[in-house]
Amino acid sequence: MRLFVSYAHEDNALVQPVVDVLRAASHFVWFDDQILPGQNWKHELGEKIHGSDVFLYALTPQSVASEWCQWEFAVAASLQKSIVPCLLQPVAEMPSALKPLQYANLTEGITALAAARLLGAIGSFQKVSEAPSAPIDPSGVPARAWDSAKHWTDHIVPPQHKPQNETEDVLGKFGVSLRYGLISVGGRIIITTQRLLFEAHRLNILRTPVSLFLKDIVAIRTQNSLGVIPNGFVVKCRAGKEYHFIAFNRQQVVDLLARQTRLPIA
Repeated sequence: MRLFVSYAHEDNALVQPVVDVLRAASHFVWFDDQILPGQNWKHELGEKIHGSDVFLYALTPQSVASEWCQWEFAVAASLQKSIVPCLLQPVAEMPSALKPLQYANLTEGITALAAARLLGAIGSFQKVSEAPSAPIDPSGVPARAWDSAKHWTDHIVPPQHKPQNETEDVLGKFGVSLRYGLISVGGRIIITTQRLLFEAHRLNILRTPVSLFLKDIVAIRTQNSLGVIPNGFVVKCRAGKEYHFIAFNRQQVVDLLARQTRLPIA
């Protein structure tokens, strides 16, 4: 079954486990296809909603307030799509059009019972009787726009990379330093669905960007700076070149990288 997931970009970490459950149940989920800057967002989103069988609304305070989520829901309702509300966080007021519908309560995480209820709700094929009102021209950007993956490093690191195709999505940004021998270049790592990217901040003299395809990474290992500080990790590429990074949230970075490359952390 083809599912369109409507969510606020701030909720990416909450929505990803839901998507994993749906894909494990053999559903095709449109979640990480990427809308590029400059594209007609409304047209692209409308096409994806039109081609879906089920519209899953990931409900949080952020998504209920999102004009883009409101617009997506209104489009799905007008097309008489099957609607599945999925409550990820308590909301002050459920959208009135959703109140009569069965919803999956995942506020306590993806338990076995919650997953069963979610899959049951998908099979219920419930619809709203009347499309709700929504902004004609939603403000902000859709959750899937590349530029919507905000991070504190956006204020000090000039962007040097852009998505290379329509399916590349930003999974995480992390403040790091890249070591070249005795020289450390401060900046950030961006991990996408296809690449590991490095961008240097404005104060560096050496500001050459780095772009590594995840498929070309063959090893990830951790190391301690000065032999004692647990903040370093090394990425080795198929051609034999190694990149040495320092990150104080090292575990979060290497865990995400290991999941995307399906490599063990040495």
